[in-house]
Amino acid sequence: MLITLINYISRYIIFNKIKGGLNMSRSSTVSEYTQLFEELIKLYESIINDKQNDIEENLANENITWEFALKVSKLSDEEIDNFTLLDLQVMLEESGSVKDGLTSYKLHNDPSDTRSFIEWCKEFLKELRDDIKLITENRETLRSSKEDILNITNNYIDKLRSPEYREARLERIKTLRKQLENETDDIKKKEMSRDLDTIEKSQNFTCILDRLRQFGDKEASNMIETFFDKQRGDYILKKYFMKLEKLEIPVNIHNLFMNIEEKLLPERYAPFNNFFIYAIIRYVSYCDTSLKESKILVTSLLAALRDVLTDKATKEEKFTLVGVINEFYTYFDTEENIERFKKNNSAYKLHPDRIKAENLIKEKKELVSNSEDSNDEK
Repeated sequence: MLITLINYISRYIIFNKIKGGLNMSRSSTVSEYTQLFEELIKLYESIINDKQNDIEENLANENITWEFALKVSKLSDEEIDNFTLLDLQVMLEESGSVKDGLTSYKLHNDPSDTRSFIEWCKEFLKELRDDIKLITENRETLRSSKEDILNITNNYIDKLRSPEYREARLERIKTLRKQLENETDDIKKKEMSRDLDTIEKSQNFTCILDRLRQFGDKEASNMIETFFDKQRGDYILKKYFMKLEKLEIPVNIHNLFMNIEEKLLPERYAPFNNFFIYAIIRYVSYCDTSLKESKILVTSLLAALRDVLTDKATKEEKFTLVGVINEFYTYFDTEENIERFKKNNSAYKLHPDRIKAENLIKEKKELVSNSEDSNDEK
């Protein structure tokens, strides 16, 4: 039931070692660090969730509500020490719990404890309070760590989207065009033409539309079927992460522009939420990482999305990218597809799975907020 202090300290030490490494190491890539960081976060977040679920389940088994636990989290040692059995019963009833909930809890969980019932209750309340506080502290540390990852990724993108980097890319285009004009070897000319095409597509993002333009409804239907096929979807996602690692791009970069349909498109396209980012993931998963220009194309596309969603893009860039997204959805904009996505796309804001997940997040935020308020009062 408890999250031990050892767990908390070990997590803190590991996180800070990694943070230090991000500043000191020159040999490891940004991608490797962010991936390691995210794996640790998932591990400890899983531990925290398991412990909180254990507490909630144990209380619920005796008809004790989580609201009661939140009330306990605000109590000081002195307040608990002054509690009477009547105080406990009132507090239980006010929080929607049964008034003899603690009696049954002790009976089922600590039947051999020899202390008086009221003394047992006081110790139990202190442990419960400390558990909830520790969960809250862990969640706050994880939140801060997630911000660290986001900052690392944003700094990486800012460098690639800097005026200097853009100028170098434009210069590269000019050089390639000139070399292409003067090249007489057909094989070399073909390679240079391919490189030039790749760089130019990184400017206008039409690479996402190439197969749709070429194969039309057949490609659109295949994309939809893959999107809703878990096995095939997991395979594409695995390949996507492998390609990002090879290109030395932070593996969490796509998290920066989730829910793009809700942010940029009319309400009609809300059921398709995150389908466009899936198309990007799918495209990246099949890109040829042996091409030296692949990194430029993929990074430019992902960075442009980030800039559009954070208002860092120029008007021309935003217009170009939104135009690509609008053309993309002309291949999917049918009533049949909209109804299918409403029913099966768990990223849609009105889908039961998303509503459930958002409510859970809201409850956890309220827990953190209530604990912070409690600490402020003290």
